[in-house]
Amino acid sequence: ASKASLAILKWVCIGVAIGFGAATLADFFFFRFISDFRISEIEASILRVFSQAIWLAIGLIVITGLAIFLPDYGTLWITDVFRINILVAAILLINSSVLNLYVAPRFLQIQFGKHDHLPGELTRVRTAVFALGPVSMVSWYFLFILVMLETLPASFDLLWRVYAALLMLAVVIGLSIGRLIDYRARKMNTEV
Repeated sequence: ASKASLAILKWVCIGVAIGFGAATLADFFFFRFISDFRISEIEASILRVFSQAIWLAIGLIVITGLAIFLPDYGTLWITDVFRINILVAAILLINSSVLNLYVAPRFLQIQFGKHDHLPGELTRVRTAVFALGPVSMVSWYFLFILVMLETLPASFDLLWRVYAALLMLAVVIGLSIGRLIDYRARKMNTEV
């Protein structure tokens, strides 16, 4: 590989590392903050910082990915490593867009009483948070592992199936955690 390709690949790795780290910290702090069944303004601003870091990472990945892909698209498009990375990055981009541009702001507006919500809307938004958050986390970890590997341990077909199974498992676990938090809040007579 040329020096330019290696330099671009380093920026891909930096983007993935930033996203991986920011997503991990965002999830850790989210669950820490929600333990009292509320997110304060200060806690929300901390989560926004992590969200901005995630968007920086996604931007780096998209720009560097295009810089790698465009000069050699005919050859790269057919490789398993490129296809699985594109699949995970695309799901990450779509999921992050929905989570950070629609769901999280609505969730925080409802939390702070800045939004007149319909009956059941908070439950739907909370469900989306607990479903989409784990999708983001699994996607960042999966992409991080893919970028760190020199060669793929399996074919594209097997890898996308493993990734899909991990996504489904993460959503089930996330929704279960959400229900557990709701149950604990009701048990303590705290409105969620």
